[in-house]
Amino acid sequence: MVPASGSPLRKVGNAYELYVAFTLQGGGAYGTANAPLNNQGQYTNGADPTKNAVDLSGAKGVTLEYSTTGSTYMQIRTGTVPHGGDHFRADMPVTGDQIKTITLNFADFRRPGGTTPPGTDILKDVFSFTFVAGATTTLTLLQVRAGDFKPPCN
Repeated sequence: MVPASGSPLRKVGNAYELYVAFTLQGGGAYGTANAPLNNQGQYTNGADPTKNAVDLSGAKGVTLEYSTTGSTYMQIRTGTVPHGGDHFRADMPVTGDQIKTITLNFADFRRPGGTTPPGTDILKDVFSFTFVAGATTTLTLLQVRAGDFKPPCN
């Protein structure tokens, strides 16, 4: 991953963007960039996911301003189950180097192999969004918006 360590945020004009370039080898390889919604990471800040989950049940979905050059999807991770592979996910269309703004509706998220979208219980317990990319992918993420939720600036 670029950068190999530290923050994937980089200054662009008067703002910041998350920029991650994944260079992965082997079939089925993937990389992740995790964004705790309360700005308190479990491993970076010692935050308890069950105490730092937020309620997004009033939002219809997530609006992303981004570009991705390869297979990328977004996961909803809960405070109850912040790790493991059984998270609700939605694919992010490949945009190449072009920045696009799209909305991923929560009604379109599914668990792997599942047919049911996340219910209110899941959306009231969101700890983080995780962005997953496979192969050699560059992901640039400018904005993530979910309803009227505003993360704390700390």
